[in-house]
Amino acid sequence: RCLSDWSSDVCSSDLHDPASLAQLTEYAKAGASLTFALLGGIATVFVFLALTELLGDRNRSWWWSLVFLLGTGFLAYVKGAWDVLPAATSVAVLAWIVARFLAHRDRATQAAYGAAAAVGAASLCRYTLLPFVTIGAIIVLLPALKSVPRRHLAGASLLLFAFVLINFAFNVLRTGVFWRPGQAAPQFPALHITWSYALGTTGMFFGLSHGLLFFAPICLLAYLGAVVYIVRSSGSHRLAWIVGLGSTVAYTVAVCALHFWAQLGWGPRYLVPLFPVLFLVGVITIERRLIPRAIGYALAALGLLTQLPLALANWHAIVVVVGKDPRVPDPIVGLWRSAIHGIIHGYGIGSAGEARALEVPDVWWWHMVGEHAPHIVGLLVLLAGFAILIWLASSPAGVAEASRSASGASELK
Repeated sequence: RCLSDWSSDVCSSDLHDPASLAQLTEYAKAGASLTFALLGGIATVFVFLALTELLGDRNRSWWWSLVFLLGTGFLAYVKGAWDVLPAATSVAVLAWIVARFLAHRDRATQAAYGAAAAVGAASLCRYTLLPFVTIGAIIVLLPALKSVPRRHLAGASLLLFAFVLINFAFNVLRTGVFWRPGQAAPQFPALHITWSYALGTTGMFFGLSHGLLFFAPICLLAYLGAVVYIVRSSGSHRLAWIVGLGSTVAYTVAVCALHFWAQLGWGPRYLVPLFPVLFLVGVITIERRLIPRAIGYALAALGLLTQLPLALANWHAIVVVVGKDPRVPDPIVGLWRSAIHGIIHGYGIGSAGEARALEVPDVWWWHMVGEHAPHIVGLLVLLAGFAILIWLASSPAGVAEASRSASGASELK
């Protein structure tokens, strides 16, 4: 059946015809790409809103939110359809919920239900996140949970359990047992643990091909910031920082234990779901002068320097030829060379299924839909996202709201 007038030309044809099915598949891919682009924009907006709650300054929050999009490698996953992006969006919403509670903007019951929904949504896309994010969220929100009536605690728990049941059903469908992740299905390469924690963690943090230092330096700074906050805080705040840092490190160690963590994606792909939280902690570490601001701004500049070419060139075409093409010794150098080559010649370098995927500037990211994709639409969507951020930063009501939240932002100290 025809789902929309937009695809009526496909629906009017014989869907048993391979060409018609291929065209319908292209539209489905276009819809998926639009959805993921929208989720990336939503994540950026919620990072902005959380920063506003924490910093009490909408202008600085706006600039930092742009650094999040353009200086952490996050844009690579906005321009794609990878499961880590919806998980990151859910974590960004969770961070905003926590920030609002710490700023005394939401009631404890609202925070409990919102956190349960956000944690559950994150686990739908990255099942392995579930135990780590759940424990971290519970401890951080412990002061709120103590004041929540038991019936609402039960309701929030049931809401989270509903998301977990969906995960279990998917796992049973793919692997036959509820506890085994769907990624371990027979059609995928076999999972095995390497136990090379030290080597894997070093690459995750400092490696030139996938490390946070080169792809998202502000996020790497978050680990140092969390340690400083542990030393300076006390009581429940110290416990929240300890558990938050411990959950993040535990998830990182679990990821690094997998043999293929560095084989796919741009940068530390499996850490992308944690980018919103890591970025927020990194920013408040800078803005509250736990380190000299000059160092923090230099790290932000490093992230922008290494990741800005994502807006111009197709990173998918680069990562498949790293070490195979002499122009691509590593992803960052290869992406810069592709962007510069594209500015001069109109197309980048690398390996892609069609020439159109190498066009520069790479303003659209549904290359698989071929000529059916209006090339300018992606640029318009991106500009619309920036316009929303500008409106949020400059609206009189928003400025007044930010001033009211500034006094509560000190709760993280």
